[in-house]
Amino acid sequence: QTSTDEVYVESPDGRFHSLTFNEWRDSGGQIPAVRAGGFVRVAWSNAVWYLPSLGSPQGGMSLNEATWRAFGTPWPRTVARVPGDRFFQEWGSQEVLHRAFGSESWVTFEGWVNAGRPAPEVTYPGLFAYGTLRPGQSAWYVVAPFTYWNRNEVVAGLSMYRLPNQGYPYAVTGGSGVVGSNLAITPAQYGAAITRVDSYERYDPNQPLTYQAYYRTLRGTTIGSRSWIYLATPRQEAYVRASGEWIPSGDWLRR
Repeated sequence: QTSTDEVYVESPDGRFHSLTFNEWRDSGGQIPAVRAGGFVRVAWSNAVWYLPSLGSPQGGMSLNEATWRAFGTPWPRTVARVPGDRFFQEWGSQEVLHRAFGSESWVTFEGWVNAGRPAPEVTYPGLFAYGTLRPGQSAWYVVAPFTYWNRNEVVAGLSMYRLPNQGYPYAVTGGSGVVGSNLAITPAQYGAAITRVDSYERYDPNQPLTYQAYYRTLRGTTIGSRSWIYLATPRQEAYVRASGEWIPSGDWLRR
């Protein structure tokens, strides 16, 4: 028996089965040995963890559906924190990510408060450059002093357009994807780098988007990275779709 009211039987191969009352009674109604661990979850996530001891992360694991079923689909106890868990926040974002034993989930404000308002560790998303800011292109100089690594990646769900007589592209929502360079920014220079690129793109995060051409947002790439990308604002997107040229490859270097 764990910290819940459920009772389990362990087979010789280490598998667990949750006993119904009738099964427990028919097995002789033995008084179960109490273990200090149990199955837990947090209120903002569907993840379930097993901990041999609720006071220590040692031996803890995240359960996938198959493992959870192998344990007999136990009902987990809801806790505010999981031993050994960590909280993260991307630079410039208000969202907080919770991570425990390989499982990740976004934390609600209420969940963060109940967890004791832990100070999140700051992470630094990449900068996804798909046009003139790519290495070797005309505006590479803007961001080059701040970067230490880059890799070609794809952001799905976008399309690329250009306007007549303009030497730079727009990424708009919808489509098979846009190819670009995911740039890693030196953490010590991160704020300065983003400010400089915002200025180059003429984007002011403190102003409404109505009269801006681009806005900066976080998107995931097809290999799992999270990066800042400058997309056409809704008003600009409508204009470039109506008046611009679609670039089928989604790659500014293969236009």
